[in-house]
Amino acid sequence: MAQTADLTALYKNILASLGYRTEGYTVINVEDDPANPKNKPVMIDGKKLVIPVDEVLRNPKWKEEIAFHPLCEAINLGESQVLKALQLMVKNRLAGTLGMLMMELIGIANDKVRQAGLPPTLLPLLAKLQDVDDKAVATLQTVFSKLNRENPLVHINFRRKAVLGTTTYRRAAIFSSAFIDQIHDESLKKVLDTDVRKKDKLLFRELVEWILPGVTTGVYSCGSNSDTAPYLDALMQCYYTVQKHINAAAEKLKSQLVLFDEIYSDLSWMDEFADLSIYTGLIGPLAGNDGERPSENKGAEIVTQRAQPVETPRREPERQRGDIVEETLSRGDLSRDVRRQRELHREQGQRGPVDELDDWHNTLKRGSRDRDDPPFAPRGRRREEEEEPKPLFAPGWSQEDSRGRERDRYRDDRDDRGRGRDRDYDDRRGGRGRDPGFI
Repeated sequence: MAQTADLTALYKNILASLGYRTEGYTVINVEDDPANPKNKPVMIDGKKLVIPVDEVLRNPKWKEEIAFHPLCEAINLGESQVLKALQLMVKNRLAGTLGMLMMELIGIANDKVRQAGLPPTLLPLLAKLQDVDDKAVATLQTVFSKLNRENPLVHINFRRKAVLGTTTYRRAAIFSSAFIDQIHDESLKKVLDTDVRKKDKLLFRELVEWILPGVTTGVYSCGSNSDTAPYLDALMQCYYTVQKHINAAAEKLKSQLVLFDEIYSDLSWMDEFADLSIYTGLIGPLAGNDGERPSENKGAEIVTQRAQPVETPRREPERQRGDIVEETLSRGDLSRDVRRQRELHREQGQRGPVDELDDWHNTLKRGSRDRDDPPFAPRGRRREEEEEPKPLFAPGWSQEDSRGRERDRYRDDRDDRGRGRDRDYDDRRGGRGRDPGFI
């Protein structure tokens, strides 16, 4: 089971790989001033960056210090202050190692003496770089002199819900480089506002492709679907993917590299990222590490979906005749056969039983009790006298409809006879109601 010391050790190893070290619990920027590193603590918003060891947590000084604890990233928030600082550290480290290795390699290609100490396996590379001369070396130095923090050699940008290849990730770290893009653009005669010969662009391209194969295909961008610190996971995967190729290239040239120790980085700590959940909860959330709320107007996805047209709400019309039956049909309360009969009757301009049901529903909706309405018309013998007889076998009607109509007439006649008996009974009792109490 992981302990707090294991987590703080992981943090120290990550920072050491990026060129930083710790004195006590304070993070020191070694590269800014190697001769006097004690005077160069890493600052974030005016606060010293510290490792959250037990001493720091027992005696917090959050007005003066900010803890390096990116693992407590809140999955529903944006990048934190510490994560942004770590992102800048990674960009600077990769820009430094890649730039130094390219300058070392082009220097070796321009020096026959240094080439003699290389293994035979590098002869194909040297053959591709045989046109390197002093001007090519000077041009690359000039191009690199245009780089700064606002225009670095390497960019790493975060994305939410990014698609890499065919996989969708909740967080991604996207690797890019303006320098690499421009040396691969045949239409450009300048690289970072520097005039570059065509053959030099080809040489620079060979340098980059040998160190980072397939760099223009997006293979160095990495995503994460981790439930624990996905931003941190994606960033460290991206750093590891790029730096391991730089390490491999540096090892092949090790015998002739002057700056091998500055270029090579220890990446053994990356094994711990196989399961970050083992560190969850060892140290609680700390200020500056959980994350900032993303802007409501900031697009997070790589591909923005086209806006869909918005329909203006319309006032619902009053329910007309047939609406109730239509709703009944849509709910499936009536059979398909009845539905077909109704459609057929409408096509032929005739009325059927379903239309009578329609009339009855709409009459109830209006609250009418007028016995002149068709649903309440007298039935039985009186109805036969007042209404024209309808054929039993009208077009589109089935035999079942006819049988049902005969049954309805039988019931109507029986009901009329029953109502007649009730009136005779009331007359004998001296009143028209069934209950004498209402007389």
